[in-house]
Amino acid sequence: TILSAPRCVFSSGGPLAAASARALRTAWGAAPFEVFGSTETGGIAWRRWREEQPAWRALPGVEWRVQEGVLEVHSPHLSDAAWWRSQDRAEPDGCGGFRLLGRADRIVKVEERRVSLDALERQVRAHPAVGDVRVLLLGGSRSALAAVVAMARGLPVPEDAAARRALSQALSRHLAASQDAVTRPRRWRFVSALPANAQGKVTEAALTALFRPE
Repeated sequence: TILSAPRCVFSSGGPLAAASARALRTAWGAAPFEVFGSTETGGIAWRRWREEQPAWRALPGVEWRVQEGVLEVHSPHLSDAAWWRSQDRAEPDGCGGFRLLGRADRIVKVEERRVSLDALERQVRAHPAVGDVRVLLLGGSRSALAAVVAMARGLPVPEDAAARRALSQALSRHLAASQDAVTRPRRWRFVSALPANAQGKVTEAALTALFRPE
């Protein structure tokens, strides 16, 4: 139990969603500090949620640049003096910081079409029935996009085939304005919460397992 409001709240790991950051700020009266980094680099940058989607600012001693749309880092925490290339797409904010635009390795090819899984997830997440979603590319003789949808708070997981089909069709229509049949998910799974491991991370292996034996 927290007996008094904390002076500082720190978060490290995956970037906070805007709704989570606002909820923390409202509940505790302290805008959270986020630290961005990786196992290879240590801490890279920080941001504080006193504004909507604040830009990341480099930590002391860390240099960054954007090459071909991808973030590169030079840091004393690296094992050598070379620039380290991340898998994060980024853009400068014009004021000395940068904004992350999603993972570069989450661009997939479906029938010779390039699809951003991050962008597709944002579009699915905008539907009122969706609390969260992960989109993945299923392999096999014909690769196809698939989506695992965690229902919005208060909505039950559809249990019968007809209800699941109706919801998947509604989500497909929701995407139709910006995505054609090739770039929309063809397989859907509906759950109360996305499957996570002991570290709280949603893994592709756990998501893929929901579609077996298809």
